[in-house]
Amino acid sequence: MKHISLLLIFIVSLLCTYAQKALSLEEAILFSVVSNYNVRIAKKNVTQAELANNSAMAGALPHVNITGNAIVSDFIDDNRDLLFQNSLNADITVFNGFKIIATKEQLQLLQNQSKIALKIQIQNTIAAVIELYYEVLRQQSYIEILQASLAVAQERLAIVTKRQQVGLANDSDVLQAQIDVIAIEQQISQQRTLIAQTKFELLYTMNKTEETDIVLTDSITVGKLPPYDEIITKINTIPQILYSQIATEIAKTSARQIESQRYPSAKLVSNYTLQNNTKSNSVVPMVGITYTIPLYSGGTVKTQMAIAQNSIAIKELEQAQAQSQILYHINKTYVLYEQTLQQLHKQIDAYEYSKQLLHLVMKRFEANLATTLEVKAAQLSFEQAGYLLTNQRFTTKMAEVEILRTLCEIAL
Repeated sequence: MKHISLLLIFIVSLLCTYAQKALSLEEAILFSVVSNYNVRIAKKNVTQAELANNSAMAGALPHVNITGNAIVSDFIDDNRDLLFQNSLNADITVFNGFKIIATKEQLQLLQNQSKIALKIQIQNTIAAVIELYYEVLRQQSYIEILQASLAVAQERLAIVTKRQQVGLANDSDVLQAQIDVIAIEQQISQQRTLIAQTKFELLYTMNKTEETDIVLTDSITVGKLPPYDEIITKINTIPQILYSQIATEIAKTSARQIESQRYPSAKLVSNYTLQNNTKSNSVVPMVGITYTIPLYSGGTVKTQMAIAQNSIAIKELEQAQAQSQILYHINKTYVLYEQTLQQLHKQIDAYEYSKQLLHLVMKRFEANLATTLEVKAAQLSFEQAGYLLTNQRFTTKMAEVEILRTLCEIAL
């Protein structure tokens, strides 16, 4: 029976180990870049733009087709006439007001814009994964703080229980100590629920929802950002700015396409027609130029041009707005980064002091030189210092990641 129990314990341990999979931050990022749905859609958009960017879509290549018909005539007489007619037609645009050139430029701009959009999406996905990964670590740090506080509460309960047994403490002291232990245990349970939910959100962002559980192997480490002046010099090369600049250029090519309708257009056309019937056969070759000279369009082109110019003005305003918003965002985030980084070093000392104070007060309490209220005050001070340190470390790291995300410089 004993051997069976040991075997069952081994199997359960093995299954638990299998269910929990170690996950580093680098692995989470690399998997997300490959599997995240938004990234995959952005990659397909790049492929679509590349496929569309060719001379055929711009209208620069010739069109060739064959047309034909079979006609039965002379139904009155018994001697009906059957006519077959087949034509080989070809045409190529010679000039259409530079519309082909404008269209080709637009297709290239759309391809460039799709590549920038992919880069932005990848950076956004990486930033989201990093934030969720570190959020799990933050919640786990809360549990570690609570577990340390729980150990103190349990020790206090053990002390007052012994004192009660020798008549040096009353029932209310024991009950209060038991209540404090239960309260901390409930907080730990709530934190575990939050961790499970955040892990699921991380796995969903990675598109890895088949995993049952993961064990994060990295820790929150704050890096060093470049100086602010160096960051500002990169503002004109930020992909979000480039994306809005290309949007303005695309609007200008659309205006040029409309403007082309005001110019004459010409096509080189050729036709090779073969006709045969019951009486004769004939071949009719033809080569020529067809042209169109616009004279009046009822004001349609003029209205379209006014709309196109207004669209350009809107895109230019959006471009200026994007640059202003990004500059504001970088300024605000960098200030947050510097301030929390300065506070972080001080909070590390404060946390160490709070641990030392809690240890000292517990020693005094054990020697009956400190009250329960003093222990609870030191315990609360320790928890708050731990929470603040964890939050400042997380906030500093997130500010760092946000600056790098905005610059599109988060390394894979």
